[in-house]
Amino acid sequence: MAAPSQETPSIESGRNPSVFIFDLLTTLADTSEVFRLSTASGKQSDGKAWQDRIVHETSQAGAYVPYETLIKRTAASIGIATSGPLPFDGGWTGVQEVPGARKLLQRLNDGRGEHRLGAFSNSSSRVGDGVAAKVAPGMLDAVITAEGCGFYEPRAEAYQACLKAMKVDATAAVFVVSNAEDFMSAKNSGMAAILYRDLEEQFVSVMARL
Repeated sequence: MAAPSQETPSIESGRNPSVFIFDLLTTLADTSEVFRLSTASGKQSDGKAWQDRIVHETSQAGAYVPYETLIKRTAASIGIATSGPLPFDGGWTGVQEVPGARKLLQRLNDGRGEHRLGAFSNSSSRVGDGVAAKVAPGMLDAVITAEGCGFYEPRAEAYQACLKAMKVDATAAVFVVSNAEDFMSAKNSGMAAILYRDLEEQFVSVMARL
């Protein structure tokens, strides 16, 4: 996947953002274990393949289709045999924090109220709310979901729903993503965008200007 253009706005382009919105299921939460636990094989490779496929399917869906329907469809499409409850049906066992995510959220909102934090979940509201409570308990001002707004990311309507929920103009928001495709889609919505792996470095620059 191509790297973002050097001309693409980022949080170093002169903006002092007041809101950071994270792609919940790719930048804050690691759910690969959830999918592994629902495979008949129990293999990590099968769980990862299933997780990757659901991420792809949601990004292609556009208008909201029940997340649970997509989970079942993706397993069948790649030949994954399931066992026990489907992912997330058995609770939040296996949901893990992306290493360093909670620490980063704490730094972004250190009690001074300078930043508000939100997350968008390309999923049902039940899954989005449950995963957010597991990996970022009490740390997010809003959790927006594909089910709640009627569209999956990267549809423009999903980004507009985030801005509405956070009560912020696009020029004051940064969307944190995990891949170049979502990076460009968030940018096209008017927000600044940044890849999660670059946030720590650029965060230092932002804080120096506040």
